[in-house]
Amino acid sequence: MNRILLSGLAGVVLFVWGFVAHGLLPFHDGVFHAFGDETRVAAVLAEQGGEPGVYYLPIGADQATDRLRAFVNLQPPGAGPGTGQQIAVGLLIQILAAFVGITLVAGTPEAGYARRVGRFALLGLIIGFSSQGFYWNWFGFPSDYAMVMILDNLIGWTLAGLAVAGLMGADAGPELP
Repeated sequence: MNRILLSGLAGVVLFVWGFVAHGLLPFHDGVFHAFGDETRVAAVLAEQGGEPGVYYLPIGADQATDRLRAFVNLQPPGAGPGTGQQIAVGLLIQILAAFVGITLVAGTPEAGYARRVGRFALLGLIIGFSSQGFYWNWFGFPSDYAMVMILDNLIGWTLAGLAVAGLMGADAGPELP
């Protein structure tokens, strides 16, 4: 089976896992918190931020630890998740990521099923630690949030590996240098 078909299958698995983990399971519920008065906070953010983008408080040279810190992704009304375009782009992102993962794993044709699944799981850990570890360390994201997101990546990539590792034969691609 060629890499493009395998990437499509693995990308769909990653996409479906993301939907299940974020939409159906209470997997992330404990790490997201609500403001006491969302209407008031939203009004202040709209007034003070205005433009869509990422805001960090405090910004600049004054990084004193005795000040409130915040990391906010400000989006205008109507930009919520679940639009057709976001779903299509999200699936495409997962397929492209799976293509890279399959290219790496396909470079080891001697590896059996379990070893290939393990390599996909390792990719999930690498992605999780390199992205979420960064935010945990530098922006003070909570440890429970970082761990859930790392586990989310590990599970998704392991499931993708379970789906495609057995289908990766010698025709999955040439060994990489």
